[in-house]
Amino acid sequence: MNDDVRAQSLDQLRWSLQALALPSDAQRSLFPPFACTADELALDFDHWSETAKQQQTFTTEQLAALASVSALLSAMSGENDAGLWTNSALGLPRWQKVRERARKALETFRWSLDTPPLGRAIFVRSKPGPS
Repeated sequence: MNDDVRAQSLDQLRWSLQALALPSDAQRSLFPPFACTADELALDFDHWSETAKQQQTFTTEQLAALASVSALLSAMSGENDAGLWTNSALGLPRWQKVRERARKALETFRWSLDTPPLGRAIFVRSKPGPS
């Protein structure tokens, strides 16, 4: 595995955790207005967490911290929890718990709580379907 690819996956994981750890207003500012920020935050973390775990060796503490974030997001994904996956829901206590766990994960990696760079992904507004 190329060292550049490994470094990129670690950067992306760090940025996904930083995004999850930010206050809700800051989280919303990371994505275009038409994006579902809650979904994007969770999908980004899930993708880069799994990718990085395949390419890196992490400590037990780091793996536990990543698993804790993942478990909470999964627990929020039930059929009865659809209301948690809206932009306005980011201010709810369940999302505050996600932010706390993401901060803890950042600490285990000794990463700072900074705002991740903008423009890490391309978003395309879908066209309305036929009526």
